[in-house]
Amino acid sequence: MMERPIPEAVAEFVRARLGHALEFSFAGWPHTQSRVWRAARPDGSAFYVKHHAEPYLFERHSYACHHWVRQLPACVPACVPELVAASDAALGTMIFGQVPGRLLELVPLPPKLELDVYRDAGRVARAMHTLNCEDDPSFDAAADFTASAHDYCRRARGLVDNATLDWAADMLRDGSSFKGHRRVPCHRDYSPRNWLVEVIDGRAKLCVIDFERARLDLGLYDFQRMWPDHFRARPERQRAFFDGYGAQLSPEDEHNLKLLVLRTSIATLSWAAAHADAAFLRQAIETIEYVRGRL
Repeated sequence: MMERPIPEAVAEFVRARLGHALEFSFAGWPHTQSRVWRAARPDGSAFYVKHHAEPYLFERHSYACHHWVRQLPACVPACVPELVAASDAALGTMIFGQVPGRLLELVPLPPKLELDVYRDAGRVARAMHTLNCEDDPSFDAAADFTASAHDYCRRARGLVDNATLDWAADMLRDGSSFKGHRRVPCHRDYSPRNWLVEVIDGRAKLCVIDFERARLDLGLYDFQRMWPDHFRARPERQRAFFDGYGAQLSPEDEHNLKLLVLRTSIATLSWAAAHADAAFLRQAIETIEYVRGRL
């Protein structure tokens, strides 16, 4: 893993709250905007420090932690990180207590336990989507989808062949199937890369982390990271997830989910190009082709 040294201003903020005898080690994804470090004390206890690259990500994360995340453990059999301290928006730093487990993809689970995790993840998603939260009554999901898709296609010009982009733009031009959809509290980066699992007495315990991108959005958005890979590879994962969620996808949901995956993949093209991330660029192109064969 690529090391990222913790900025001194961030380290000082953490030391002021946890003590000066700390050992910092990089614990995040090297390609993401925000950075995460593990802060270990001599007694073995540890915390996680997140420094947000953009003020809006810090604001979203802070709002989600204070208004949504703290309600989830009472609703579902899963845990979430405890927010220990937060700086101001200028420093954009948050300290979290350590939660048990490792990333799901790093834990070799028998099929039954893995499906139990997906089922519990569905319950967490349902709990979050049904939290009591007011939305702007003037929000128009159809118009919002169409406008954002048009902008993403414009920015992606030249990053994929014109025929593919023209097809995508045509598919995304009409967002009328989203008419009447309302926004709910969403994680917006919901997938096994943000699920920690600990096996105790033959049972898998789920912890959901990283609410940095959480905000109001269409509930379907929380499924679109899993549909082209985790669900595609193992359809039984999708069935287990939506068993936990309490409802399987309708044909209309499936169609709209494919449109969301396509829109996100088009958006990823310009993001990957701006960040010189060739792997993300290839993945986006592959996903576009996958969706193309199913729309």
